[in-house]
Amino acid sequence: MSSRLLLPLILLLPLAEIAMFVLVGQRIGVGATILAVLASSFGGMILMRKQGLSMLRGLQAGATGAEGGEVVRGMLHMVAGLLLVIPGFITSALGLLLLLPLTRSFLWRSLKPDVVVTRSAQFYRRSNTGERNTKSGPSVIDLDDGEFHRDEETKPKDGSGQNRSPWAGPGKQIDG
Repeated sequence: MSSRLLLPLILLLPLAEIAMFVLVGQRIGVGATILAVLASSFGGMILMRKQGLSMLRGLQAGATGAEGGEVVRGMLHMVAGLLLVIPGFITSALGLLLLLPLTRSFLWRSLKPDVVVTRSAQFYRRSNTGERNTKSGPSVIDLDDGEFHRDEETKPKDGSGQNRSPWAGPGKQIDG
């Protein structure tokens, strides 16, 4: 879809949703319309929670597909849940359409050439104390005041003894 069309569609969506509320409300009544919107939102929340937990378990177990297909399918389920949560009949219809396996496979086939899946080589594990440890070791080194010193090379060569920043430019100093 062209980026020129995306902005007008996003801006027109609320107007179309309001028009659908009016049309559906005239057909089935206000109470039934409100119940339908609430049911759609509630169903979307349940779907997002279920799919999010399922995706998290799959990622932790390393059960993602070789090309990331499982992750993308899970994300499409999450998008379908989000569309169901958004109040409105058009977004709910799009969310329900996205729940169909045929629609998801079509989207995956069209998105697949543009998707790059990489795996991180760094994994985090929690120690018994609850701290996060990595396989490669800590990335932050905590030093006390007595353990840190500056080399002589970092002092200004003009002998002024003032703290100069390498980013401040020549003759400029740090206020502080």
